Amino acid sequence: MPLNRKFLRQSVVAGLTGLGAFRWLSPKVRWWFIGALVVYGFAIGSVVDRLPETADTVQVILLTMIAAALPLTLYDLILSYLLLERREREGDLAVAARIQRDLFPQSLPESPRWEWAGFNRPARSIGGDYWDVIPVGEGRTLFLVADISGKGIPAALLMSGLRAQLRLLATEDCDVADVASQLNRGFFAETAAMEYATMFLGMLDDRSGEITYVNAGHPEALLLRAGGDVESLSDGGVPVGMMSGTVYDSGTVRWSPGDRLIVFSDGALDVAVGARGPLEPEELIPVAREAPGPAAAVGNRITEFIRSHERGEPEDDITVLVCLFR
Repeated sequence: MPLNRKFLRQSVVAGLTGLGAFRWLSPKVRWWFIGALVVYGFAIGSVVDRLPETADTVQVILLTMIAAALPLTLYDLILSYLLLERREREGDLAVAARIQRDLFPQSLPESPRWEWAGFNRPARSIGGDYWDVIPVGEGRTLFLVADISGKGIPAALLMSGLRAQLRLLATEDCDVADVASQLNRGFFAETAAMEYATMFLGMLDDRSGEITYVNAGHPEALLLRAGGDVESLSDGGVPVGMMSGTVYDSGTVRWSPGDRLIVFSDGALDVAVGARGPLEPEELIPVAREAPGPAAAVGNRITEFIRSHERGEPEDDITVLVCLFR
């Protein structure tokens, strides 16, 4: 039987485009090739071309092949671009993480009367928690644990600004309540609404044997007494950045040889622990008390305990600052 090429062409076009039926409505109707560009079940575009009356089967099949191959080519190009962009972004984040690590103290002041250790683990590549220990002279040491609202790059930028302010205010005659008020004014002026930071700011005085502190909406620090008692340090006020004119109250406690001071961010408590809820501060007390010194070993033991209660990916930055008194 001879091959009816005209009928075959019309049949192929009708089958591929679904528009063959319209061919018989009017002799003025033109033939159009319409092919969907589909990748893994998702339509990302279409190929539209008007077929000449002399189009043969080969041309129709060629258009069909183009319509089938083009989406995969476009998909590969888009995916390659996104992968390159992601690698560049990850490289930038790695540099930012290294820079942020360098913002934390690289060495700590030393004294025969006390020993410090600090620990930080961001939930992402970079985070908004910060700790610092700054000698200001005359046997006085300013220390801080701060937790910026939010996570990631925005929180890290605010953290670096808070650190810069703190370093400028850490003078020999500074007062913690005044420093907290100035940090609050600066943070409020430089940030948008709903951005704030909780912090525990303290001054350790070797001469008086006292710790003067301000707790600005932060989890209460724990002063573990050598005799077994525990004091929760809560005096202060609201987080910095919430109200421009906040005046902070300060609290004062005396420390003695054998005491231990534990300051931490809320991420240390808000670890994912299933149905039982967050950790309670009281759960950290036996861990911090029973861990043998030095301060770094005590801090490591506390962070190990916290991580042992995590379920899945970390949801918040974790910061712990430890001071052992001798």
